[in-house]
Amino acid sequence: MANYDKIISESEKSKVPFLFVLVAFKDDKTLSGLSKHIGISRQAVHGWKGGSTPSSTNLIAAAEYLDTPLKVLTSSSAFCEYIETLKAEDEISQKNINQISQQICTRFGS
Repeated sequence: MANYDKIISESEKSKVPFLFVLVAFKDDKTLSGLSKHIGISRQAVHGWKGGSTPSSTNLIAAAEYLDTPLKVLTSSSAFCEYIETLKAEDEISQKNINQISQQICTRFGS
């Protein structure tokens, strides 16, 4: 299980911190896959973690890659609403959803 609180802490300067949480949560998604899907370097994606601003085109492509609404990547309330709509297919996934809700949504007051 990922430590989602740590991921958010490492992304505190990011304009899209929830993107990194979703990549860690979704088993079939990686930062390398994201960079390939968008057509940018992995270093550029890692730059977003440090505060670089992704272009709107790159944000749209990231949302498509993660199969989420764009707002989920930038808004804590939209992110937490999205997390609450997820239905776990197994016990491990449900634990991850609960962990995200506890570590992140509680932290942001959502």
